[in-house]
Amino acid sequence: MASDHFYLFTAWASFSEEAQRRLQSVNSPQEIVALAAEKGYQITVEQLIHFSRRLQDRHWVWNQHDEQWARSFFARADGQPAPAWRVRV
Repeated sequence: MASDHFYLFTAWASFSEEAQRRLQSVNSPQEIVALAAEKGYQITVEQLIHFSRRLQDRHWVWNQHDEQWARSFFARADGQPAPAWRVRV
């Protein structure tokens, strides 16, 4: 079910102008999880990290910045980069 929620959320993000506007201005992965929850989707930060390389549309905030910014965005609480993160160029 959690995977279904993630795919449904990303589909909503792809077709909703509201979602795209809001996703362009988030400051953390947790804000994306909160937005998803607000719309009834249960997703996790881990899912975002895992699938972020496949989410290449401009409305995903990490595609608007360089790799260093993306690493910081997905950093774990201890300040280390998220292990699965790599920016596709």
